[in-house]
Amino acid sequence: MFLKYIILLFLVFSSLLFSSVSQPESVVLKLKWKHQFQFAGYYIAKERGYYKEAGLDVSIYPYDPACGRFVSEDVLAGDVNFAVGSSSLLYEISQGKELLLLNAIFDSSPLILLSKGERKLRRAKDLNKKRIMFGADEVNSILLSMILEKNSISYTRVPYSFEGFLKGEADAIVAYIGNEPFVLMQKKIAFNYLDPASNGFDFYSDILYTSKKEYYEHPRRVNDFMKASMQGWRYAFEHIKETAQFIHEKYAPNKSIEALIYEANVLKKMANLTPDHMGKIDASKMEQMSKVYQKQGLIKEMPENFAYLHPSAFQTVTLTPQEQAWLDKHPIISYSGMHMKPILYENRGEVEGMAVDYMNLIAKRCGFEAQYQHFKKGSKLTNAIKSRSLDVSLSNPEFVSTKEYANFTEAFGSYPIVIATQNDIDDIEDITALFGKKVAVRDNFKLYNYLKANFPEIELVTLKNTSSCLQSLSRGKVFAVVGVLPVISQGIRDAYLANVKISGTLEYAHELKMMVRSDYALLTSILNKGIESISPADRRLIENRWSVFNRGELSSYQFSRYTNLALIVVIALFMYLYLGAKKGLHARKRYAKELENKLDLLEKGISIITIDKFTKIEHVNESYLNVCGYKEDEILGRTYESLLLKSESNDNIEAYSRKVVEGKGWGGELAHLTKENKQHWCEVKFIPITSNDGELEGYYVTHQDISHLKGAQKMATTDPLTKINNRRFFYEIFEKEIRRHKREGLSIGFLMIDIDNFKLYNDLYGHLEGDKVLIAVAKVLQETCQRSSDDIFRLGGEEFGVLVINTNKQKTEAFAQKIIEAIANLQLPHKGNAPHKVVTSSLGGVVISLDEKEVVLVKDLYAQADRAMYDAKEAGKNRIKIVEA
Repeated sequence: MFLKYIILLFLVFSSLLFSSVSQPESVVLKLKWKHQFQFAGYYIAKERGYYKEAGLDVSIYPYDPACGRFVSEDVLAGDVNFAVGSSSLLYEISQGKELLLLNAIFDSSPLILLSKGERKLRRAKDLNKKRIMFGADEVNSILLSMILEKNSISYTRVPYSFEGFLKGEADAIVAYIGNEPFVLMQKKIAFNYLDPASNGFDFYSDILYTSKKEYYEHPRRVNDFMKASMQGWRYAFEHIKETAQFIHEKYAPNKSIEALIYEANVLKKMANLTPDHMGKIDASKMEQMSKVYQKQGLIKEMPENFAYLHPSAFQTVTLTPQEQAWLDKHPIISYSGMHMKPILYENRGEVEGMAVDYMNLIAKRCGFEAQYQHFKKGSKLTNAIKSRSLDVSLSNPEFVSTKEYANFTEAFGSYPIVIATQNDIDDIEDITALFGKKVAVRDNFKLYNYLKANFPEIELVTLKNTSSCLQSLSRGKVFAVVGVLPVISQGIRDAYLANVKISGTLEYAHELKMMVRSDYALLTSILNKGIESISPADRRLIENRWSVFNRGELSSYQFSRYTNLALIVVIALFMYLYLGAKKGLHARKRYAKELENKLDLLEKGISIITIDKFTKIEHVNESYLNVCGYKEDEILGRTYESLLLKSESNDNIEAYSRKVVEGKGWGGELAHLTKENKQHWCEVKFIPITSNDGELEGYYVTHQDISHLKGAQKMATTDPLTKINNRRFFYEIFEKEIRRHKREGLSIGFLMIDIDNFKLYNDLYGHLEGDKVLIAVAKVLQETCQRSSDDIFRLGGEEFGVLVINTNKQKTEAFAQKIIEAIANLQLPHKGNAPHKVVTSSLGGVVISLDEKEVVLVKDLYAQADRAMYDAKEAGKNRIKIVEA
């Protein structure tokens, strides 16, 4: 009977849920001040249905000065999806807030220093030794304070009161250009003002922003909100009188229509309304803004180089006249690609994926429209390139035969090739472990040709897609699956394959390149410029959205098998609570056990724990016991916290504890400690259990095993051949170290090591011997760089990198000499490396003493070290050259 209720409710609830997918999503926008024309675009987007067309139900709330906290705190907490802020957001971002700036409505700040009188207030010096009223919001007054400080103005601060200002209690007041001047005009009082832009502080204002978490988890929602909002702004400024009437009637009855029209005409001059510019944030202007803040001592450093900007916000690339003329004739570029989730795939009629995000970013920067075309089969896609009915393919493999009809761009992405096996297989250190075994590979994949040509000992099985390969592995029909890391990880998650893990990597990477029809040579050049403009921060913003080893909550667009399982759990839980709410602890245990039996029939592998309101464990199911190695009597009565790994890497413990204390549900990643003291990562959901009176009784906790995803994350930052850090991790750690050293006022050194005449070594001795040299050099670096603070990397090919902290040029030169001597002392024969006849290396490095106000870019230091390395080679190889930046 119980199962019957579960199934019935499941069918009803599922039908309701899936029928509601097309219903608008509820989102909240919070303004920076009270309702007025300053926010007209958002009102119009809601009123004219632009948000509704985008699938959004938007609630708009004014700022409440009495709330006593930044609006950004509500955004970060998830209580508000979008907000409007000022340039002071740079200060908040510098404090570590994970915010993302989307659009800037006004090119200049609407704040002014307003004074009465006929005499023009032309210069800041006219305010020297005057009385000035600053508002309670110090952050929004920062710009105006800068004007005075820049001119060494001394002034007396008096309590803020516009009525007091009218009575003569101050000589100037911080005001909003669209409000107070109109009041003075109505009262026929002459006035003058100073504005930031005319005094060297040309800062954006009214910046629409969100949290990075919101963007990672709901990128489509963010993009749709931005697009609809810009539609609203364009309409508002094109129909000022109509908009003012509407705002007066619905949002700001205390403001007259005349006042709203005055405000609109003033603001219209501050907003660039050209279609390509409206709302756009220019990265170079943001850099200038941050430098001003740094010089003023308001911020010490920016977290990352524009990682706080939406990808579409960056300035365009520079095209040649010929390239621009070609784009003018071809403004729409058609593209497609082979379906490999999450690289590129179709979802509910829309194309999504990492490659799509890269294409859209490149299109925005280069100035063309990217238009997707659907193809069911890869062969038809290739034929479309041949027949010139398609311009670009994003994910087709590069074969020799394709050169007859297509060119390829530089790689815009590169991902490790991994080996997936069942859980009972030990980690695979070498590809020879696959010899004599059945290994599944996706059909029509370049990887198949690579494996077939280089490792004939492997019994290859080709299947139509990654999902088929993983299902075959889960059922024991093949020993392993070989594929691209994000694709394999996504496939394991989507199919909820609890018995499958990622066990190893190959010395082979899947590069994402664009295949371009060969008669469009200029398009290839344009796309390469767009690819070159992609920064490490851009990559993280895109890849963090899609990489399953950096997972957020599943969005409403991702109805995977795991989502369905979660629905089953919720519905079953509803029945459990409904039937057992009045029966106490004994009944809850009994119903929980019955629930588990039913769930086991539906899906294996989900772990369930029931805890009371003090987190004491009342019940645990067999799945959790099997995974973590405990017996039931070893867990019952303990606190939930006692199961968790106490480590900085388990940084969600505090967040979970806070929510549990508040009696709220929570979801996130937590590392558990098995009985054998091993880490076990879980995606955890806490669902509150309440009595009929609404009192909290405990929590129902579900766990999804994500240990294989954490392993994938490690693999994504590790070079599979040498087992040291890879280039991806280099960019992540280098930026962090620069920020840390700037804070602490330390110096940092970066060394690049290149093996001399390595291509010739491979030609003489073969690539397998070359691999042994690379492994040996990596080992030398590990042994030489013994300080825990020194990081080593394989940057690609025969190039290695070393980060050395708290150093100087003299120390770095001595350390660098030690490295190349250790490599030469390996005495590895290399007859092509005259005059040494053994493997040697050349090393270039840069040392910089970091100042907290200085802007330092990773790419600049990399380029200096690279030049120094080539100077060392030109000087005769087996040498070093260290420069100071």
